[in-house]
Amino acid sequence: QSIYRFRGAEARLFDQAAGYLQEAFGAVKVPQHESRRCAPAVIEVVNRLFSSEPEFGGYQHHTAHYTSKPGRVEVLPLVPKSDQKKQIESESIVLRNPLERPFEIDEDVRREIEARQLVDRIRKIVGSWQIADVKAECGSRAARYKDIMILVKRRTHLGIYEHALRAAHIPYVTSRQGGLLATLEAQDMTALLQFLVTPFAELKLAHVLRSPVFGCSDDDLIVIAQVPGNTWWDRLARAASTTAQPALSRAYDLMSRWVEQSDSLPVHDQLDRIYFEGDVMRRYAQAVPEAMCGSVRANLHAFMQRALDTDAGRYPSLPRFLHELIDLAQAAPQEAPDEGIVGDAGDAVRILTVHGAKGLESPVVWLLEAGAGREPGDAYEVMVDWPPQAEMPAHFSVCTRKAEHGSKQRELAQSEDMLARREDLNLLYVAMTRAQQALIVSGCDGQGREGSWYEKVRHAVRAAARAELTQDDLAVAVSYGADLAAQVTPSGSAKAERAVDSGAVDPRLRSRMPTGVRRAALPSRGQRYGTRFHGLIDRLTSNPSSSREALQKDSSLSEREFGSMWDSAQRLINEPGLARFFDAKQYVRAANEVAYVSAAGEMRRIDRLVEFEDEVWVLDYKTGILPENAAVLAEYEAQLLEYTAAISAIAAGRRVRAMLLFSNGAHRIVPVTEAL
Repeated sequence: QSIYRFRGAEARLFDQAAGYLQEAFGAVKVPQHESRRCAPAVIEVVNRLFSSEPEFGGYQHHTAHYTSKPGRVEVLPLVPKSDQKKQIESESIVLRNPLERPFEIDEDVRREIEARQLVDRIRKIVGSWQIADVKAECGSRAARYKDIMILVKRRTHLGIYEHALRAAHIPYVTSRQGGLLATLEAQDMTALLQFLVTPFAELKLAHVLRSPVFGCSDDDLIVIAQVPGNTWWDRLARAASTTAQPALSRAYDLMSRWVEQSDSLPVHDQLDRIYFEGDVMRRYAQAVPEAMCGSVRANLHAFMQRALDTDAGRYPSLPRFLHELIDLAQAAPQEAPDEGIVGDAGDAVRILTVHGAKGLESPVVWLLEAGAGREPGDAYEVMVDWPPQAEMPAHFSVCTRKAEHGSKQRELAQSEDMLARREDLNLLYVAMTRAQQALIVSGCDGQGREGSWYEKVRHAVRAAARAELTQDDLAVAVSYGADLAAQVTPSGSAKAERAVDSGAVDPRLRSRMPTGVRRAALPSRGQRYGTRFHGLIDRLTSNPSSSREALQKDSSLSEREFGSMWDSAQRLINEPGLARFFDAKQYVRAANEVAYVSAAGEMRRIDRLVEFEDEVWVLDYKTGILPENAAVLAEYEAQLLEYTAAISAIAAGRRVRAMLLFSNGAHRIVPVTEAL
């Protein structure tokens, strides 16, 4: 369920790879069919539906990890077709006086009715339904807007539902189809990349300088215009060194490094460096209204993701990526990249396509327009028969109408139709299993209803509820599971603890783990020096053959600044007592900038990790001398002890030791054994 055929994925390769690993390496296949997301009521309906689908072969019965978690699946009545046209046809045909009688149009308002049904039900859910939550005093809490996720198979009629939500003053967030490159933040990033390729593009430079990435004012641009020079890039360089404009100095300092790296780094890595060094996320968060922060952040992440989606991120060419963006900006909306999906949009309903919801979850999921059948295929297509185990295709042809298919093409068309049905079921599986507690399904009556998602879920719900399918009464809702409006856990801390211990909710969710807090202030001169010093040590230890000239060029530092840093690095690496930590012949393995996530959910980074046969060393670089202040030294050592505690968990029985290394060659071994 985690990959899609329309993106060129071939799920059958998983079976092929599994067989190869079992045969060649004696691998053991370990199945996992226990859900830690969905309530038992949701899992029961999922089991009923997919175990009865012939196209969903190999389905294994699922179980719910939290067996006492309340859940519910509802299938609402289909919105019927209007009978106005039938009524007009039944009347006797008479001439209509257009001055007295308006022309009656049989307008299709089914989706407007479904939208009103959606709005009315959301109002009843919010504040009434009980959501399992250990942070609430009684183990549950009243539902909020943010607990509801609306899923649609396609965006065709999405505007109708959005209009109904707006009219009802229900907050919601949605991602627009093909709208990513039209957003201001994506245009800022595109202009920045275009400038890095063509530093003489003065309009792009002015665009970037005025963007939140650098936040230069009109006065700053006037300063650049008044400085002599052939291009604005030359003028910016002079303005950064001769004027007291901190924004201009920062812009030149960052962009000069990014320009030099633009022809060697892959696009994704270049963007990652820009986002980090430019403090992009925080700067945009400060520049836009609070209500837009979530969408802007999501769009910035989606723009970076685009760099991986282009040719699977294999080609480092920045011009190639920019040409791809130009083509996508001119493409149809369904082919252009979508806006980013907002992860935490505050207290608002989320509207997503089922494709975009993969990997997400929500206490309440509403699947709209489930009564529609599968979309017809293209008018013409390329037929390829390429079995996963074969080295090349067994058949290739282009066909148009079905009536013109040859015998082999008809056979392949039947096989392709089976795969398309399986893909459709994969998508339904994704939609249903996004629901943590409640799944609601609705739709409109019409052509293609038989075999639709609505019919499949409805039959599964009635089977789970053991209701006899004696009649096709679509005017009656069917449901299975608990009434969440009545699921109020008795108050009191003891009751709440029992609710947690019974498995109703994951005890690990008792406190929200932070993902780290970015410092509000821009890096100081000392911090910038420390970052560059760490980078120089990294380059010297990972590639000892690097020349001094090349490293200085990459650093964008003057001879005076780089010379001092180079001498400190050489003194540290060549210190006789430290040689075994930097000589590859003396250790088993070493790595620089080793990142991990702490128990508190915060990102940590170890400067250098060196492994020997019987011990592992954690090294931490400090720019300066061994401090005489005991409080400062204690802070350094506490940081190292945290690193060593994390490494001890994976050290495979080896002793973990730690050392502080100072740029003057001094070092201090931190007593780890006693602390651990």
